[in-house]
Amino acid sequence: MSRRRGGSTPATLNASVVFDRITFQPQVLGGRACIRGMRIPVSVIVGAIAHGASTAEVLADHPDLEEQDVRQALEYAAWLTTEEVHSAE
Repeated sequence: MSRRRGGSTPATLNASVVFDRITFQPQVLGGRACIRGMRIPVSVIVGAIAHGASTAEVLADHPDLEEQDVRQALEYAAWLTTEEVHSAE
């Protein structure tokens, strides 16, 4: 994943897959993953869905979001779970 700092930079999986709605900006929520540069963190969307909210409910709570934003937030969270953790033994 590429996380260049300084602009509205989308997260990338590789050269062919881009999370174009997920951005990282130091001046917006300290660089946390957000939707399209807005002050709506991916974690808020994923957390709402994890606690039982439907996509329609998330969209109603955040009128600036689009259905594709919610879908991509979930896809991004799923991708993050593929990371391998190696202990320093």
